[in-house]
Amino acid sequence: MFDAILIISAERVALLLILIYILTNIPRIRQLITEQDTSWKANVICALVIVTIGIIGNHMSIIVVNYQSFLVPISIIAVFLAGALISTKVFLLIVLIIALHLLFITWGQVVGVIASFTFVMLGFGIGSARIRLEREQILTPLYSLSIGVISASMYASIMLVWRMQETPLVQIAINEFVPIVAVISAAIMVLANMLRMTIHDKEQEVAVQTGRAFDISEKVLGYFKEGLNHITAKALGEMLIKELHAEAVAIVDSNEIIAKAGDNTVLYTIETTKNFMELKDATNIVIPYHRSTQKSGYIIIYFKRPNQIRTTELVLAEGLGKLISYQLSLVETEKLRVLLKDTEVRSLQAQINPHFLFNTLNTIVTLIRTKPDEARNVMVHLANFMRMNLKLMAAPLVSLEQELCLLESYIKIIRVRFSERLTINLDIDDNLYHFKLPPATIQPLVENSIQHGLQKVPKNGRVVITIDKVEYGVRVSIKDNGTGIPEERLETLAKQQITSRKGNGIGVYNVNQRLISLLGETSQLHIKNLAEGGCEVSFFLPDRQPERSNY
Repeated sequence: MFDAILIISAERVALLLILIYILTNIPRIRQLITEQDTSWKANVICALVIVTIGIIGNHMSIIVVNYQSFLVPISIIAVFLAGALISTKVFLLIVLIIALHLLFITWGQVVGVIASFTFVMLGFGIGSARIRLEREQILTPLYSLSIGVISASMYASIMLVWRMQETPLVQIAINEFVPIVAVISAAIMVLANMLRMTIHDKEQEVAVQTGRAFDISEKVLGYFKEGLNHITAKALGEMLIKELHAEAVAIVDSNEIIAKAGDNTVLYTIETTKNFMELKDATNIVIPYHRSTQKSGYIIIYFKRPNQIRTTELVLAEGLGKLISYQLSLVETEKLRVLLKDTEVRSLQAQINPHFLFNTLNTIVTLIRTKPDEARNVMVHLANFMRMNLKLMAAPLVSLEQELCLLESYIKIIRVRFSERLTINLDIDDNLYHFKLPPATIQPLVENSIQHGLQKVPKNGRVVITIDKVEYGVRVSIKDNGTGIPEERLETLAKQQITSRKGNGIGVYNVNQRLISLLGETSQLHIKNLAEGGCEVSFFLPDRQPERSNY
């Protein structure tokens, strides 16, 4: 009899587990399990499924061997399933329904009462555990085995006490107690493992889809670094067909189809459509994207079959639309930033030229009265300087070699006026001529040293321009032996415009702003008074290019 009860109950448990496996793999029910949906609709669906399993389990629980009926409480499996999936209040209602059904089909039999009592007790036990434990903890092998052993032992023990007067205790233990505990415990462990594998499969799927989304996002960002055009749109369409296994992709920008990829027969309807949102149906996804706050266009993805469009594809499409909108807005913002920066730099350069021209014309006016020949030479040098200056100002950055040519033209003009009062020395390594800097950077600083630093020096004025190689770049220094700068003006001279009758501060400020804008904060001007008298202005040029070959 032991063998018969064990085999029959094991077969029926196996059938019930197969039924549960089939039901839990129905997409809607699988979604409810993996996403832990606690809405009333999800609870109702799960409750109906579990009650059905419990009723089937109740009928399978009655086993007849040699004209004797036995009750193996197989529907304990349904109670455990409800405890793992359903909220506590609904779970207790399900347990009560399964217990009442078992009482109904075993009406008048004590075994039905004992089994129903066991269900209710088990229900309260799992319900209290659900308050303290997460679902993943309930589905662990140790916990599920404990539930199986305790519940089956509870039922078998009560049965043992009730029947011990009519049947020898050893016989009851061997024939009924052992098969019930073994089968129920094993069944609950198998069920827990099935549910755990279902959840794990979903987690793996989520991980794969997340990696896929990141991969697609990375490719999209690569395509849109330069904005949306026919080339990038075509590449995007081909990539989406490959990654999403789509039939065709069309990309519309400003109501114009700028790229198509895939099956042309599928794309035929797009060419005659004015409202692209009307194209949305069961076999395609229409993704709108924006530039700034304005709707700019659509990405239309066609699939062969409606069932290819899962929740994953819809969420990915929504995220893709947001990503493309963000990237396009970012590209436009970057273009605007570059334009504003270029406008700012050109505005600063335009302020420097009139400043130098004004000072030089004053020199010419003075020389015309006393030394007309020298005035004529200054005008020739000025013409050369202005011609070279206009040429260099067209570029944001020029080489040190070009900058020093401009400086040389300026020095020729200055030497006409200060030939007996001023010496200008230039010290530079020949290997540094390739370094870049904004045009007309050194000349305004030399001019500032002469006009203001040496203004009260009647003779032996000196300006030394030194360009040295340092770590990661070049250091440019302009020193004079003049009167220096008042301490209260040192901190603000290059950081804000300082206006006066002679314009001191505008040229230095503009040079500093252009250096910071084009080369970074490390290239800003550093101004200090020297202990031996005079002032030093220095700045740093980063090494952004490889040195030129000597061959």
